Amino acid sequence: MRNDQHGNTFRAPLAGSKAALALTPPHTPDQLYSWLRIVVGINVPRQPILAGSSAPFEYIKHAFFEHRRPNTPRDCVVWACRGGGKTYLGAIATMLDLLFKPGIEICVLGGSRDQSQRMHQHLRQLFEQPALAALLDGNITERRITLTNGSTCDILAQSHTSVRGRRPQILRCDEVELFKPEIWQAAQLVTRSKRCGPVHVQGAIEALSTMHEPGGLMSTLVTGEQTHRVFRWGVVDTLANCPASQRSCDDCPLEPECGGRARIAQGHISITDAIGMKQRCAQPTWESEMLCQRPSREHLVFPEFNTATHTSIFEIDRDDKSIVWLAGMDFGFRAPTVILWAIHDPQDNTLRIIDEHSKAEMILDDHIKTITNARWPRPKWIGA
Repeated sequence: MRNDQHGNTFRAPLAGSKAALALTPPHTPDQLYSWLRIVVGINVPRQPILAGSSAPFEYIKHAFFEHRRPNTPRDCVVWACRGGGKTYLGAIATMLDLLFKPGIEICVLGGSRDQSQRMHQHLRQLFEQPALAALLDGNITERRITLTNGSTCDILAQSHTSVRGRRPQILRCDEVELFKPEIWQAAQLVTRSKRCGPVHVQGAIEALSTMHEPGGLMSTLVTGEQTHRVFRWGVVDTLANCPASQRSCDDCPLEPECGGRARIAQGHISITDAIGMKQRCAQPTWESEMLCQRPSREHLVFPEFNTATHTSIFEIDRDDKSIVWLAGMDFGFRAPTVILWAIHDPQDNTLRIIDEHSKAEMILDDHIKTITNARWPRPKWIGA
């Protein structure tokens, strides 16, 4: 047992050359952390900087040791900031699976072909290291990596042809916010469990992405029914160490977010780069894509909407003849049709929205029944 320069205690793998260590499977989180530092030369932050965030190492630990926790969800979602290392960490998790789970089949599916290629490029660079290069079975192609132990990783395109018919143990989906809904649904059925050497690998899907679309796929995955684990980190959790001798917190533009926590940080985004990004982008974009607080609201009809400000509790007098009942309707089929019920109070000239109906793939006759059978009086007119 020993401490590293950041005070983390860990048990190092067996002593030896990098080539020997590359074949030594880590058995504990401490050994895994040490293995990555010694063999690959990377330091994955183990402690979150902000309360409520996840340390990036928590995702790596989950992906590698998933077989030891059979009663916890294997599927996971990584919600991280732009440049927060999620694609690179996805490549790290893939490398570890390929090395220490012989015969495993992994597929990488990106929100675009370019996104898939980014993870593939990270994998290529990892296996170019002398300690790992000897483990390759032939050359790395544009679509596949194969190891001498029978493990494979394939790069998929965003198409039904590419996704359907595959049976990998792990499907890593990068930048899922860009996925076509029908491809995401098709992907849910592809994984299969398998014994890979000493490890029984449960079929699983991992989704890695920023979140920037209100009501988008990532929003659904993060806020919907939780059948998976969620790991979230923002730019503060990935900041590089900021020595007090180099910058004062008093006049630092990042102080509201950081609060001096970068003094103990061990990430990869420099303070200078983070400040530059904050100063170049709008506050909503910064909060959405870098702080991972909520989806971007830039393209909403009413981006300033705030529940605390724009909603209230009020009584409705159904017998008040001065109140006018109205409705608004926005048609859709694959996208939902939305109907809003409202009342107009002539006394204060206020329009209050009181109820909502939102349904996709419903024909017009059924929407009409929804209006006529509603618990509210029939509207005087409907604006479509």
